Amino acid sequence: MVLTETLTYVAVLFVVIVSLWTIVAYPKNYLFKIFFIPLFLFVAISVFETYNSILGYATTANFNKQMQYYYHVVEGDRVYILLRGDRGDPRLYTMEYHESYEEELEKMKQKSMSGITTFGAFEQVLARDAEINRGDWIIYEMPFQDIIKKED
Repeated sequence: MVLTETLTYVAVLFVVIVSLWTIVAYPKNYLFKIFFIPLFLFVAISVFETYNSILGYATTANFNKQMQYYYHVVEGDRVYILLRGDRGDPRLYTMEYHESYEEELEKMKQKSMSGITTFGAFEQVLARDAEINRGDWIIYEMPFQDIIKKED
């Protein structure tokens, strides 16, 4: 991951240097610059958007009823939480930072690091906007028979 990210930055830097050299090397060729500068801007914006879409974004959508905790990171006034919901796919969620959230999430992280599968339920406090996560974590350890469902 680090190599590809570094390679991407080096490639973008190379394109910028070549583009600036081209603009400086041909000072009187205005027709070329009329096409080259918008094309360069389009390529730069599309590379940025493509790179960000590959990396993905955290969602602010509401949590499911029961989620399996994987990991969390506190960055500034936001908390990013990696959870697995009903569909089984991990998803990155983001919410506002509160000390109580961090305390509960640290307990979950410690259990997860020691090999205990941790599940959490998120009780939502009514908010004006349905896209904002506000509520309290209820953390509980799931018994093994509830994690692995018996086939009939």
